[in-house]
Amino acid sequence: MASSAPDRRRVYITCRPIFTGDNALLRREKKIRNLIRKNKLSLTKLLSELGEDKLVAVLKGLLEENVFVSEVRARAIFPDLFQTTPSRNAEREASEAKAAKSAAKALEEVVASEDNLKELSDEEPEPGVLQFVSASAPFPVPTPELTTIGGAGELLKDQIPSLYPSFIPYKAQHLILTAAQQLLEECCFDFAAKWMPSVLEQRGWDCAAAVELTKWTQILSKTYTTLPPNAIKLANTNTTTSPPPTIRGLVQPAQTLRHTAVHRLPTTARGIGRLLGGAVALADALQDHGRAAQLEQLKAEVDVKVRAMELSKNSLEDRAARALRDIARRREELDRAERDLKATMLREDADNKALVGRLLEESVRSIITAASDDEKVGAGSRPAGRTSATASGGNSDRGRDDSCDDATAVALAHAGDREVYYSGDEGDDGDDDIRDVKLAEGGVDVRLLNLFIGV
Repeated sequence: MASSAPDRRRVYITCRPIFTGDNALLRREKKIRNLIRKNKLSLTKLLSELGEDKLVAVLKGLLEENVFVSEVRARAIFPDLFQTTPSRNAEREASEAKAAKSAAKALEEVVASEDNLKELSDEEPEPGVLQFVSASAPFPVPTPELTTIGGAGELLKDQIPSLYPSFIPYKAQHLILTAAQQLLEECCFDFAAKWMPSVLEQRGWDCAAAVELTKWTQILSKTYTTLPPNAIKLANTNTTTSPPPTIRGLVQPAQTLRHTAVHRLPTTARGIGRLLGGAVALADALQDHGRAAQLEQLKAEVDVKVRAMELSKNSLEDRAARALRDIARRREELDRAERDLKATMLREDADNKALVGRLLEESVRSIITAASDDEKVGAGSRPAGRTSATASGGNSDRGRDDSCDDATAVALAHAGDREVYYSGDEGDDGDDDIRDVKLAEGGVDVRLLNLFIGV
């Protein structure tokens, strides 16, 4: 069954925490299917989108390519998933350091409130004996490698909620740290039974559960120089570059682990890994190789799961950055469309306003021109009318009758203070039909009744 590159990438990211250890060596389809069904709650989304058969087929192909066994192989197949940038590394280191500082402050407040540590710490230390150091001082924190996806949009980092530092659910954190605490307490009890049996006899401690881990760290700090040289292995055989460990460097992480577990202090996923690393170092120094192996296996499991979780975080941030870039592009297009729409509206309004202005100007000029022409015509016809009226010898009725019989009569009437000229023909019924009436002033048309004829 063919599978696309995006599907293979999603399956690898989601299923990497499941296919670790012996599970990374599975090849048979039946066992892969059983493991998927066992973890179906974690794979609900993949199962709903791909289906069980396709998911099994994709996983089988990835397992045969050894991507879950070798990260080098995984990098070759999914190179973009492991890309990183210095700025992102620095940003995530800073977030991790900030979280560690906050945890150290909380731890300091817890230690300050405890009174059960004063029994041995108030005593004067014997010469050459290292005095107990408060767990409030942060133990050395190595600089781990951070893997992020490069090119995820550095300019958009302020818009993306940070997924770092990484935390695991507190229930899992508490289970891990209490298990490590128990292993260390058993380790210390067995060490005391071998090298300090008198301490157990004097205090009546008959089992590992009877002694709290903090008490063991105090005893080890106090009695270290009185033990045989081969009792505690402080030689650093793993590397020649790191300084050799000291009893202080061994007990301090164990104290922090105990306080974090007992007082329910949340810590980062990488912080859990560091605490487990300190537990492994203490068990190795006490030469309890069996429990050291258990603690190392626990640390490796945490590291693998945290590594897988951070790859998922990187993928989520990268996907969010790509989506934000697309949103920013579309937002820019919408902003440009909005600007164009407003500009078009304003431009069309200006064009319409200019059109109305031109039309009004033409109307005004037309009205003024017509009024001027009418005034000129009225001024030229007024004397002729008056002459014809006086030429009749003052007999207006006779003049009206003669002119109406022969042609068009022109008469002058007064309407208020305005002079109105009219002309008309007398019909058979004795009424004049007013043909043309104009107001001499203002150029307004007037319709007059036939009141001036036939009186």
